[in-house]
Amino acid sequence: MSETPEKPLRERNLQRALQRFNEEGIEYVGVRELARELGIQAGNISYHFPTKAHLVAAIGAGFRAEDEASFRLPKDPSLQALCALVREGFRVHHRYRCLFLSLPKLIGPGGPLASLALPSREAERRVALRGYLERLVEAGLLRPELTASELDRIVSLCGLLPRGWVSDARVSFPDRPEESRMDHYLHLLVDHLSGAATPEGRRGLEDFRKRLGEG
Repeated sequence: MSETPEKPLRERNLQRALQRFNEEGIEYVGVRELARELGIQAGNISYHFPTKAHLVAAIGAGFRAEDEASFRLPKDPSLQALCALVREGFRVHHRYRCLFLSLPKLIGPGGPLASLALPSREAERRVALRGYLERLVEAGLLRPELTASELDRIVSLCGLLPRGWVSDARVSFPDRPEESRMDHYLHLLVDHLSGAATPEGRRGLEDFRKRLGEG
């Protein structure tokens, strides 16, 4: 019962920190500045998050929870469903985009996200995606002559795009709306998958493409 009054303030701190980190970058926003904007003492933040690293770690834990909840491989093999899965990953990564603009420092030894073991989680996800691609081959949606290396490159693309599009879009398309940015990178995914797909698979991909903007 004693934690009940504190939870709203803790969540308020987290949400405001995430907003400011997304706007300006983790490196450029301090705890005192956050406290001033929230109209509270810095100690009210440090009570829940003793250091800025603890605050970033809590945001990282929120990302991990949302990202894991969004990663649900479809029951039936479908290239459209695979693209939709990547799109949902885009949305989660965008909500936590500050993490990916500073990722190398955050996940390194001693970094605030090191305890989340993101590299090992990514390795597990690669295995799951590779298995799903093999099911797509068996379902006649990807070409049966695809080599192991070609399948591995598709797996890498499905992981790279959600992690990398935020920083690339900020440099390449700074004035575009977020949905337009996302659609651009989803078009890249469809383009790549089309080269590996069977005619039936390409028809499904084009159906997915029709639901995207120009990008």
